[in-house]
Amino acid sequence: MTVLCVARIDRQKNQMMLVEWLGRHPEASVRLVGPVTQPDYRAELEARAAALGAGGRLAFTGALKPGSAELVAEYRGADVFALPSRHEPFGIVVLEAWAAGVPVVASDVGGLGRLCAAHPAAALTFPSGDAAALDAAIGRVFSEPGLRSSMVEAGKEAAKGYDWGVLAAKLVDFYGKICDNTHPF
Repeated sequence: MTVLCVARIDRQKNQMMLVEWLGRHPEASVRLVGPVTQPDYRAELEARAAALGAGGRLAFTGALKPGSAELVAEYRGADVFALPSRHEPFGIVVLEAWAAGVPVVASDVGGLGRLCAAHPAAALTFPSGDAAALDAAIGRVFSEPGLRSSMVEAGKEAAKGYDWGVLAAKLVDFYGKICDNTHPF
């Protein structure tokens, strides 16, 4: 089982939860994709993984260009996408995971929590920092018959609503409703 997290290596993103999870699941691996903004935090993640005997199952790939074949391959190679952030304004990486057909597990914080709540069939959420709830959410993806496949389909459908063309049309429609035709933009 491979868990993917696409986010800068930063305490706000709370990848330490995934390292701790990795220590409890010797059959699993975790891939962290993103630029290192806090080198001391990366060192802490590596040291903790080593202390848990999981160092060989934790991989850092660095930053990958949005939309690149390498990033798409990371998503498609994952069994589940997890974002355990402490706070998050939105979560574009969740949309990327959904579009790539990866079930999402995310902390229920800020805009990230609202995004997932808007598409409850596409994501499982857990309270930020709650290790048992993270374990339960990831476990559900693999233990409940049909859940993973239904999350994948719901995620693909949810991602379609955030296509730039769809969003632009909604914005034009919105402005058309609030403005009369006598006042140009």
